[in-house]
Amino acid sequence: MLNEPISAGPSAMQRKLHWAIISVATLATLFLFIGLVSGSVVTYSLIAAIVILCGGLVSQRFSLSSHWHCAFLFCTVSHVAAVFLLVHLNTLGGSLGEHVDSTLFSQTGFWLCVIAAWLAAWLCVEHLSAIHTLSKATNLLLAVLIPLIFGIWILLLW
Repeated sequence: MLNEPISAGPSAMQRKLHWAIISVATLATLFLFIGLVSGSVVTYSLIAAIVILCGGLVSQRFSLSSHWHCAFLFCTVSHVAAVFLLVHLNTLGGSLGEHVDSTLFSQTGFWLCVIAAWLAAWLCVEHLSAIHTLSKATNLLLAVLIPLIFGIWILLLW
């Protein structure tokens, strides 16, 4: 039922998104670490950045070839990171810019982390849309899941 035909591997867009995730998550981790050293409260954002970076590196290291596996990994990574980012905002009282301990590095790192999490969600949807099955139930599930993930991320970014 959930079988997919053997594919030629990730598309050019999926490869670009993957490298963008690793690059942006690395920058976010660096900026947030500098913010942490300078005294900013960035613990949850830093955890989110590390989760995204680890997800990208795990995918790269183990060369996940199944679109199902990649979609699951990046869906999990992006949503776990989103939860940590929302908890971070909650600890600051909802406003990143008005917090006294917030530095330029921590603010930049936070937004880079948001971008990396969004890119991970985009890559998840890219992999889901690349799945082609003969099962009508699976195709229906994908037809609902793809816009659902997209809609959740629009709400999170808002």
